[in-house]
Amino acid sequence: MAKQALKNQSKGTKPCSCGRGTIYTGDYTKHSPKIDGKRVCEECFVDSIYAKYGGNNGTASSKDA
Repeated sequence: MAKQALKNQSKGTKPCSCGRGTIYTGDYTKHSPKIDGKRVCEECFVDSIYAKYGGNNGTASSKDA
C-alpha cells in the first residue's frame, strides 16, 4: 500500500513549447494554466497576464518591485 501511495505522488510533466517551464500531464493536466485553449507553463501564463493588463513587454521590470 505504501508503494502505491508514493507512486501516486509523482506528477508527470512535459516541457512547454517556450522551453522555460513545464506542463503537467496525465491526471494533473488540469493544474496547468490555459491560454486560448492551449496548456502552457506558468511563465507563459504570467507573461500573457502582463501583456493583457499593461505590463512592460510581457515581463516584469526591476522598477516594479
